[in-house]
Amino acid sequence: MQWFGKIIFWNAATFPNYYDSAKGWYLIMARTKSLLQFIPVSLAVCVGVSVSTGFSTVVVAQQSSLISQQFGGSWSAFNPPNRGLPGGRQEGGGVRGPCPNGSEDMTALSPQSDAGLTSSGQPSFYLYVPKEISLPMEFSISEYPDENNPKAEEKEVYKTNFNLTGKAGIIKVSLPEKMAGLEVGKSYYWSFSLVCKPNAKEASVIRGGWVQRQNLRSSVLQEIQAAAKNSPEKLPGLFEREGMWYDALATIAELRSKNPGKTDIEKEWERLLNTVELGNLVNEEFINYTASN
Repeated sequence: MQWFGKIIFWNAATFPNYYDSAKGWYLIMARTKSLLQFIPVSLAVCVGVSVSTGFSTVVVAQQSSLISQQFGGSWSAFNPPNRGLPGGRQEGGGVRGPCPNGSEDMTALSPQSDAGLTSSGQPSFYLYVPKEISLPMEFSISEYPDENNPKAEEKEVYKTNFNLTGKAGIIKVSLPEKMAGLEVGKSYYWSFSLVCKPNAKEASVIRGGWVQRQNLRSSVLQEIQAAAKNSPEKLPGLFEREGMWYDALATIAELRSKNPGKTDIEKEWERLLNTVELGNLVNEEFINYTASN
């Protein structure tokens, strides 16, 4: 919930009863001298239209036709366990040993706190590789005990290896459908490790982050299923509204891959990255690799 003067904005995750999925509007509560009035956002048909209530004036902006939503939540909606593991947003600091110069600028596409949510059992993870590097890369994801699951055992649930192509850009690893999905409510740490020297982990550059899977409400799942069938360009916004970083990122990345150069998708890709201060990566290309397993 956010205050703008005397006006309260709610998103659907906070007060789902005030979101009309069929009409695609939120309700604005405007405080007056004697009563509370509800006004549908869809009444504003252009940016900057004002709606008078008699005691106060509400100014609302038209939602983007693609994915922009009233996003009042946080990408980091859980507290990961304190395990002293490398975070995905480390920057600079130079390199030691055999790692090539510039490899320290590898960046995980993750929230600034390195902790984000997904609704998927097999989410995708993205890493920016800043220069032409032709070295082995290892990706792994492990479950860790946390405050909700203190007796859980630390265990690796997936690992794969591949060679970088020697081209700068953004790489993706998706957990395979054949593996058991991430469990709801558990904390997992994922990481990309650039293997600069075989059999010497200390000679690696590691970027990673935390992820937790959470269920979506049945009404939201119905919206997502309808959008996937009829309007896939709406999917990133639906996931963003629910605070699901990894799902929002994966769906807009897929749209961008399938529609290269499409202006509205490129703008939404830029807008999403800017929410986590990664706007410097908006023009980077996606690059492919062949995993070993």
